[in-house]
Amino acid sequence: MPDYVVGVDLGGTKLVAGQVAPDGKVTREHYAPTDVAAGPGGVLAQVAAAIRRVSEPQPPAAIGLGVPGLVDVNTGACLFSPNLFWRDVPVAQIVSESLSLPVFIDNDVNVATLGEHRLGAGRGYRNLIMVTIGTGIGAGLVVEGRLYRGPGGSAGELGHVPVDPAGQVCNCGNRGCLETTCSGPAMARRAAQLVTPSSMLWRRHQPLDARAVFEAARCGDQLALELVRETAAWLGMGLAGVVNLLNPELIIVGGGVAAAGGLLLEPLRENIKRRALPHPAAMVEVAVAALGARAGVAGAGLLAWDGVQGAP
Repeated sequence: MPDYVVGVDLGGTKLVAGQVAPDGKVTREHYAPTDVAAGPGGVLAQVAAAIRRVSEPQPPAAIGLGVPGLVDVNTGACLFSPNLFWRDVPVAQIVSESLSLPVFIDNDVNVATLGEHRLGAGRGYRNLIMVTIGTGIGAGLVVEGRLYRGPGGSAGELGHVPVDPAGQVCNCGNRGCLETTCSGPAMARRAAQLVTPSSMLWRRHQPLDARAVFEAARCGDQLALELVRETAAWLGMGLAGVVNLLNPELIIVGGGVAAAGGLLLEPLRENIKRRALPHPAAMVEVAVAALGARAGVAGAGLLAWDGVQGAP
């Protein structure tokens, strides 16, 4: 058997592929923007091309693939992806036929959670939640040491919990989902609506994004600081409900928005403590993902190793 698999982290903005050794070490990474407008066929052709770029000198043992949206891990199909605009796409079959290799898929946050649980911030914990905040918002659940997917594979869709009945329409079709208040695009939208000449954000030549908001907040910009506090309040409300429901030991925050570090985490911790019941709130820790951007690729690789080794 080859001594590596390829893990792929497919997102609504970019995709990353890399060789993954049995111990989870990631090498030979390749990045590409996701051409969502090309549809499932075009995007999966991009995935296959990225896998070929990192598949040297010999073919991998298998492919692991994290896909944003609802996934049937038994059939290898993506049932619904709001941010890719997919429905009922036989992902594993298409990629496997293209490369003549076994392909194992799961929700992208589940594979990132797998990586963090075994290799990163979640090592040693038996009950945890990983929430990723980027183009969308998702959550992965580890219950009594095992990844929990739910009977239909859709557990962890935190971003599509409705929190604001009068809020924005979400890509899923609902209104006021948590994703419409706390994701990277949501922060950028709010910044564009509220920016004034007194803010550092007014003088940016590039389009506003979450990274720009955090950079301005670090410099003391009042509008940016208010946007960060607002994001932490909405996210804290959503996570307080999860803390009350599942009583986790740990919440891991990952994704692009997590790069804000303590700027976001401190008010987030305060909001969770304030809104959740005292006992579970006192137990839970909140930490930044240790693997950073590599959590998805590493976790997808571990998913592939589990698949070829017959692990449940």
